[in-house]
Amino acid sequence: MNTELFVFTKNQRDPHVLDSMMNKLDLNSGEQMDFQEFLNLTGGMAIAYHDSFMISVYFQK
Repeated sequence: MNTELFVFTKNQRDPHVLDSMMNKLDLNSGEQMDFQEFLNLTGGMAIAYHDSFMISVYFQK
């Protein structure tokens, strides 16, 4: 995760956030994020960004 999400991990002030996130993402307990787990992360982020965008558009009216 440090390589793929370097900007996020280097600016993280609470190391427990990264541990918690990895525990939720690492479905097979392999201590590494595989491709399917990475897709789950990026899909979740896409949904969150979309929802945030739609809310901001709604309140700009």
